[in-house]
Amino acid sequence: MVEGDDIPMFEKFLDMLNELDDVQNVFHNAELQSSKQPGPPAAQEDSTMQQNAPTNRKARVVVLKTGTTYPDIRARFGDFDEWFLRGLSDELDITVANAEAGELPGNPEDWDGIVVTGSPAMVSDRAEWSENAGRWLVKAVRSEVPVLGVCYGHQLLAHALGGEAGYHPNGRETGTHEVELLPEAASDVLFRELPEKFPAQLTHRQSVLRLPEGAVLLGRNQF
Repeated sequence: MVEGDDIPMFEKFLDMLNELDDVQNVFHNAELQSSKQPGPPAAQEDSTMQQNAPTNRKARVVVLKTGTTYPDIRARFGDFDEWFLRGLSDELDITVANAEAGELPGNPEDWDGIVVTGSPAMVSDRAEWSENAGRWLVKAVRSEVPVLGVCYGHQLLAHALGGEAGYHPNGRETGTHEVELLPEAASDVLFRELPEKFPAQLTHRQSVLRLPEGAVLLGRNQF
């Protein structure tokens, strides 16, 4: 349920969705293009996950679902995990695990790649399911399994690895904002094909306030 001060922001977010041709554009569509598309970027996007898989099978990827989107959005576009299933390559063997319900998909090393979704939850609440998922992700990172965290997912990763996630001092950010890639992004498999600056649609109240030790910042905006 959306109520109180969140109603205007929620309505603005719905209006923003209505203007998009596809809901995948809302959250990092550029990172999740299908390998069916022609050209080098599509061929390169699966390389990190595929290189972990034996040549006789598809790469096994788990989508760690960390919450459920608002009912009005879910009725029209599906839930968070469905957005990723539409955007990820058909060449991957994909499983969804509901982390919010306490599901953790075995040993992280059993997977060739891990994707962590967004959530209306707040990392700073330290919910038991979230902390458990964070500890599982730390094992994955230490085992060098590729992990992509989006929205709540990247905040949870930062927190679990020793950084800090919390409420942004400027409040909620919603709408279309320009993202600037830093020079370090030129060597990143997801970002190197993108322009130096590009518009992105987003909404969030919490952010990564401090990076974990050893983490590299790849992009930013002015918020």
